[in-house]
Amino acid sequence: MFILPQLAHLITKRPMPEVGLPDSEYPIHGDTASEASGSGSSTTSSVHISENEEPVTCPCVEHKGRPLLDEEYPLAVEQMFVLLFTENPWLKTFSESVRRSEMVYEPWRKGDEPGARIRNYSYRMELTQSFGPKFTNITEIQICTEIGTSGEGYVISKEACNSGIPYADSFSVNCTYCLTRVSPNSCRLRVHGGMVYKKSIFMGIKGIIERSTTNGLEEYYKALNSALSSETDNLSQVIQQRVEDGFETEIYDADSRIATLTHANHVQPISNHFVNNSLSTTLDKTSPVSNAVSNYDLSQLELLNSINTTLRIIAFLLAILAMSFIFSLFWRSSNVTERNLYCGKDFEQLQESLVNLVRHDPSHNFNEIKSLLHSIHEKLYRSQ
Repeated sequence: MFILPQLAHLITKRPMPEVGLPDSEYPIHGDTASEASGSGSSTTSSVHISENEEPVTCPCVEHKGRPLLDEEYPLAVEQMFVLLFTENPWLKTFSESVRRSEMVYEPWRKGDEPGARIRNYSYRMELTQSFGPKFTNITEIQICTEIGTSGEGYVISKEACNSGIPYADSFSVNCTYCLTRVSPNSCRLRVHGGMVYKKSIFMGIKGIIERSTTNGLEEYYKALNSALSSETDNLSQVIQQRVEDGFETEIYDADSRIATLTHANHVQPISNHFVNNSLSTTLDKTSPVSNAVSNYDLSQLELLNSINTTLRIIAFLLAILAMSFIFSLFWRSSNVTERNLYCGKDFEQLQESLVNLVRHDPSHNFNEIKSLLHSIHEKLYRSQ
C-alpha cells in the first residue's frame, strides 16, 4: 500500500466547528476504516510528512489552448484535488451557483494509459436565453494522471461535449488542469483550454462560437478563482480538523496512484450552513457568471442557424439552376448538330434532284430551275 503525504501539520491547531470531509467515492477497505475508528486521536501521531518540499513543475510538453487560470493557493495538492475532483458539498454549492444541476459523478476507473484514471462527469446547465433551448446537457470525460511520487501533483484533462443546442456535435471544449506542489501546504493550479472542432462550421457562425466560448471559459474560471481564493483558509482549517479526528489519505492501487480518501466512521459531512454562508459571501463579491452558464450566446446562434439554413437552400437552388443551364447548353448543341445533319442530307438530296433534272431533261425552263434553287435556299436558311 502506497501512503500519500498526510495533511495533519498543514495548519496550526485551533478549535473548529463540527464539520468534515465527504465520504470517499473510492472503495474503502474495511480494515482501514476499523483501524481509523479504533485509533481515535492517535492517528495524528503517525502522520507522515514528505521531506521533499521543492516546487514541482508539470511534465506537459505543451499546453494547448489559451491560459485560463494560473494561481497559487494555500492548500496541499491532495486538498485541492479533493475540492475539484471528488463529490463534496463545497463543489456542489459552487456548481449550483453557476447554474449547474443534476450532477452525476462516476467513480474513477483504470484508463488505457498506464497509471491513469478516467471517469465521466455529467450535469445540466441552465441557459438564460429568451428563446430556444432552456438548458443543455454536458458530459465531461476526465482523465487523471499523477505527477512523479505522491504529493507532487496531478494532470487532469477534460473533454466537455454538449447536447441539445445548435452545432453541439460540431465541437468540444477541452481543458487541462496542471495541479502541482509549491510547498507542503500550498499548490499551483494552471488551466489551459479551448475549442476542438469535430466538423466544419460556416465561418460566420464559427467566429461567434469561438468568441462566446472563450468569454464563457474566462468568466467561469474567474469565478472559480474567486471562490477558491476566498475559501481556502476556511476549507484548509476544516480539513485539518478532520485529520485530527482520524482522517487519512491513502492509495489502494499503486499502479494508478490516485489519492483515495478514508476517514473514521464518526466524521460528519461538511456543514451545509458553513458551505452556503461562506460561498454565498464569495459570490456576493463577484459578478454573476452569465457567460459561463451558456458556453456561447445561444440567441445569436439561433439567428445564424436560420440564416445558414436559408443560405443552404439558396445554394441548392443555384446549383439546380446551374445544372439546368449546362443541360440546356448540351441539349441545344446536340439539337443543332442533329438539325445540321438533317439539313445537310436535304441539301444533298436537292442537289441530286437538280443534277438529275438537268441531266435527264435539259429542256426544263429557267423558272423550274429557279424554283428548285429557291427551295434549296430556304432549306439552308432554316438550318442556320
